[in-house]
Amino acid sequence: MLYTFKDGTWREANLEEIAQGEEGVGFLTAEELQEEGVRLGLPGAVIEECGRGQTQFRNSIEIYDAVSFGMIHAMDVRSVRSPRDRIAFFVTEKLFLLVPLVDEDESTRRLFLEVLDRSRHMPTREKIACGVLDGLLRGAGEALEAEGEELLAMERQLAEGRQNQSLNRRIFHMKNRMTIQRAYYEQLADIGTELQENANSLFPGEDLRYFKVFSDKAQRLSAHTSEISESLIHLKEALDAAQDYYLNSIMKLFTVVTTVFLPLSLIVGWYGMNFANMPELTWKYGYVCVIAVSILVAAGCLILFKKKKLL
Repeated sequence: MLYTFKDGTWREANLEEIAQGEEGVGFLTAEELQEEGVRLGLPGAVIEECGRGQTQFRNSIEIYDAVSFGMIHAMDVRSVRSPRDRIAFFVTEKLFLLVPLVDEDESTRRLFLEVLDRSRHMPTREKIACGVLDGLLRGAGEALEAEGEELLAMERQLAEGRQNQSLNRRIFHMKNRMTIQRAYYEQLADIGTELQENANSLFPGEDLRYFKVFSDKAQRLSAHTSEISESLIHLKEALDAAQDYYLNSIMKLFTVVTTVFLPLSLIVGWYGMNFANMPELTWKYGYVCVIAVSILVAAGCLILFKKKKLL
């Protein structure tokens, strides 16, 4: 699908019109890129790179003298572990070209058509390019709002003393999601900044504001994500402190119990020696006396600990 601009709107165009220098935008499949990319003025090395598979998910842009080439691994920010689309884009002096290299559900095609439909009045390459980039941030605000609500729920759970291992796991998984989202936003912001700098002079100066708006939006999302990550760090510290306090309470209880039984163990050891001249062994009230002494010792220890606020 190729489109050219005329009389303040866009119309469908053929390859020959675009190849002859008509300004426009286009959407090509990976196969069409391999077949027609050279005729559109794209470097062979870049076309070849698009044909190679990649495993890393970094979004990047390369600036050449006559073309800017970007590679984006589009992520659904509401489900960061879901499969990503791999999208290439090209910008020349007259053309913005979008090529989905991996796109099982054709979401890239739908995005391109939506942006094109919204740009019927005075369309330009810059407006459509920024519209596509902005579409890659779709749902980011709602996703961060949902993450913020989950963070508040976890803070409430901790404040109510309902901390457990599941809370620790939730913090870990959420921190991981925030790290992935922040990297995604920062990389897209870098792409917008590179396009705004216009190092190869492919865009007219008055239209660079579109890329600044996009970069600022991506940077705000990155900053918001960083704030949530910082809050998660503080929440983890608070959870660790609460768990340490709980463990200290248990150890204090064990210490009190041990201390109470120490004198009782002494009494047991003392009268367990069974020496011949121990009068209590033959005394009529010896057994009852030992029981009474043990109860008094235990009660005295408990009263002392209560006064010292150890219980």
